[in-house]
Amino acid sequence: MLACDTAYPEPLHSVRPIPDAFGIALVLAPQRSARALAQITVSLTDANADQLDDAALERLRIAIPAARSLPLLCSIARRQDKHVVLDYLDNTRLAVAIALC
Repeated sequence: MLACDTAYPEPLHSVRPIPDAFGIALVLAPQRSARALAQITVSLTDANADQLDDAALERLRIAIPAARSLPLLCSIARRQDKHVVLDYLDNTRLAVAIALC
C-alpha cells in the first residue's frame, strides 16, 4: 500500500493547499513473515478519528490526506497493540486493529 501527497498544481492548490509532502508505504502480505512488524485488521466505521497529542503532528494529520495515517504509524513505531480510527472519506473512517508480531 502506498499513499503520498505533494502540493497540487494550480488551480487546485488555491482550493486545497497541501503544506508539505507526505508519504506512507506499507508492505501488506496475506502470510506472516519473519520480518513482519504487525498484523492489521481493517474495517469501516463511523466513529470519530483518533487525534494526536503532538500538536505539530496533528496539524499535519489534518492538512495532508496521506498524513491521516499518522495514528497508525505512531502506534507501530511505539510498538503498541492498539485500535486506531483513521479518517478516510467525509462520513467514513477506517477502524484499524494493530497486533504486534
